Amino acid sequence: MSFVKPHPGLSNALLHQLDYNQNSDRIYRIYGRGNVDWGFTPNADMGITFDAMIPRVLREHDAKALFFMYMRLLAAARKVGVSASDLRAQLHAEWGIDPLCAAPPPPSSQEELEAWRTREELTRSLYRVRKIEQMKKLWQLEPKRARRLKNAQQHTYSSAYLNLTLTSSLKA
Repeated sequence: MSFVKPHPGLSNALLHQLDYNQNSDRIYRIYGRGNVDWGFTPNADMGITFDAMIPRVLREHDAKALFFMYMRLLAAARKVGVSASDLRAQLHAEWGIDPLCAAPPPPSSQEELEAWRTREELTRSLYRVRKIEQMKKLWQLEPKRARRLKNAQQHTYSSAYLNLTLTSSLKA
């Protein structure tokens, strides 16, 4: 067990959060009301993204990275009954940045809305294409193990989980 050393620019709340991240299987702690706290554990891809975002916010005070984290944490917080304002206040207390200061302005016209939807769909399709390319590369590394894994888990897991399982089994 290791602890994050105090630093003059870091709040006590952030130090506790970084300790939790370092010493727990979870990525982030969402504080609930009363004695209940929630550990946030995303899938492997999002976990890697969070591992990249946390240092960006620490080093560069990047509000866009904090907004990205806020939006992902908000989905989890809503599932356990933590309000958006409580999560926003938690992140502001930890990082010293309001996560919503980097929120994009809402579209002001129908054309902007359509452009946003088109951009989002393009982003999703590019992600899928890149994900398929990654999977193909992994399949080529160990085709026998990959085929056995594919046959055993066909139609049961999402691609993100299959990627995590495949990566774990390749390391074994």
